[in-house]
Amino acid sequence: MHFSKFLRWSLLLLGLVLTLTFPVAISKAATIPARPETQLVVLCYHLINSTLKTPYTISDTLLKKQLDTLTAQGYRFVTMQEVDDYYYKNKPLPSKAAVVTFDDGNRSVYTIAYPIMRARNIPWTLFVYPTGIQAGPKHGFMSWAEVKEVSDHGATIGSHSYWHPFLIDYVKEKNPDKWLNLQIAQSRATIESHIGKQVQTFAVPFGLWDRTVSDKLREAGYRLVFNVNNSNNDQNSDPMNLNRQMIGAGEPIGYFTSRIVTRRLSSTNHGPQNLSIVETPEVTLRINIPNVHNFQDGEWALREPRWGKIVLSPKNGHVEIPVKLTQAGQYIPHIYARNANGETYEDSWSFIYRKR
Repeated sequence: MHFSKFLRWSLLLLGLVLTLTFPVAISKAATIPARPETQLVVLCYHLINSTLKTPYTISDTLLKKQLDTLTAQGYRFVTMQEVDDYYYKNKPLPSKAAVVTFDDGNRSVYTIAYPIMRARNIPWTLFVYPTGIQAGPKHGFMSWAEVKEVSDHGATIGSHSYWHPFLIDYVKEKNPDKWLNLQIAQSRATIESHIGKQVQTFAVPFGLWDRTVSDKLREAGYRLVFNVNNSNNDQNSDPMNLNRQMIGAGEPIGYFTSRIVTRRLSSTNHGPQNLSIVETPEVTLRINIPNVHNFQDGEWALREPRWGKIVLSPKNGHVEIPVKLTQAGQYIPHIYARNANGETYEDSWSFIYRKR
């Protein structure tokens, strides 16, 4: 065949192929489902003991009552794998989903909480740090055998670093990368060697971290990372920065209920930026709030323990508030709003003030 004819037929054939296949590709892209809406509450427990008094110890009776309250409010308990599938594959979660987590690996989790969770067939997650588990029952911790047992009976095991330090202390180390690798990657490898399963979740010790730590967690391959901002989550939350509600001692059930029914307010463009470090005491808090018209005027507030309550009036969905930081450390501003139905919405973010 003459080359010009061959070229002409080739181009015609290519055009036909593109005409037939390209609409199919567009159609497939158009049918990818959006992530369904959900209210995701993640609870953070530590010790379960009826006699020991610490800020983070609750009784077995209160634990049962809180689990019953979640059920009564219409929440369904879900696994970490379901949460992973929701954020990475857009698989649906219940409209009200709850995750139960326990930090540290205190032995009371094995002797008291584990039987409760198993009897109720509730999925749960245990975040451990190797030096604690290596210390074992003589020092109030679970053993590696007990960690593996709960893992074999349905609990998800996650990392809580290697020895539970302030992760932002990497700046004090001679070799920050090596130190962070121990806390993040090596802790994971150690836990995996004992339970024989992949570890893909991480709970930040004290909820104290910055963007460098966040980047290291991503590099290490973690898929779900949890703070303790005392907020809830929704379909727009970042799976690498999911909120948890820290459960304290003697918390009235009414207060507990108000926390779990609070919806997430999808505010954006936080300033200072989330997980950022600021070195000057004078900062301007900036928040953009979509759909501001859905909420009642006079029902807006910003709270942070060191500032108290600041009443807001975001007429155009944008708020700017100059504040002075008086203490070095982590700041977690919370913004609240209430709609005409009396439903409370809330969002939070964190940043660190490091004095020069």
